[in-house]
Amino acid sequence: MEGRGLCQILNSLNARLEDNPEALDRRMSRFEQGQTPLHFAISRQRYDILTLLIDLGADLEARDLSRRRALEAAATRGDREAMRILHDAGARMPRVQPTADFTARMSTLANSVAKGVPMVYVPDVARALDWYVSIGFKELNRVDDEGVVNFGMVAFGKAELMLNMHGRSAPHGVSLWFYTDRVDALYDVLKSRRIAAGEAALTGAAADQPDIEFDQDIEDMFYGARQFCIRDLNGYQLYFIGARDETKPGNHRG
Repeated sequence: MEGRGLCQILNSLNARLEDNPEALDRRMSRFEQGQTPLHFAISRQRYDILTLLIDLGADLEARDLSRRRALEAAATRGDREAMRILHDAGARMPRVQPTADFTARMSTLANSVAKGVPMVYVPDVARALDWYVSIGFKELNRVDDEGVVNFGMVAFGKAELMLNMHGRSAPHGVSLWFYTDRVDALYDVLKSRRIAAGEAALTGAAADQPDIEFDQDIEDMFYGARQFCIRDLNGYQLYFIGARDETKPGNHRG
């Protein structure tokens, strides 16, 4: 049954392309990187459709918006089967640089990297931006598309964080670490907000700011650091870490 259904789909696709041959090389939007049908078939690992498109005369050398031909896109994905199909059909292999000095060249290019900025995925970018701003982060960017905020960026000191959509609110396998020389001062400010929220709840008053959830109280760690941790509204852990104060009693090592 499944085989017959697939044959019907391929036959229907074949008929449509024969009636509308320019669709063979029609590009998708910029949001889909301007993929051609060949690129799209590769992204879905649909080798049957890839073969059909080739048989119908799709342009093997057409490029997407990243200037990649279909064979280069397949090679970048590590899709050996798509590479074989395209190569057997006559697609040209992309030019590559010599790899003998790969590590040395990468080490040289490392000097061009100024910083790294993590990106986390959240269910509501606008709400996440508002939460981070509420605890003192600076909003750097907010991208709105037809009324929906789909990207944002915040900073805290020299640390930056990008927020993207399609995430979920749950514990995550990644944590964000902020290195500071005022870890105790930060702890005191955030703790005061947490206590104020608790006091408001006891009196029945409405909290004027989102609550702060502590995941780790401040403490001196065995590896010489002093740190604490809070969770954001989507479950991401934010660690604030500084050097342990060796002048305090009990902190001397030796």
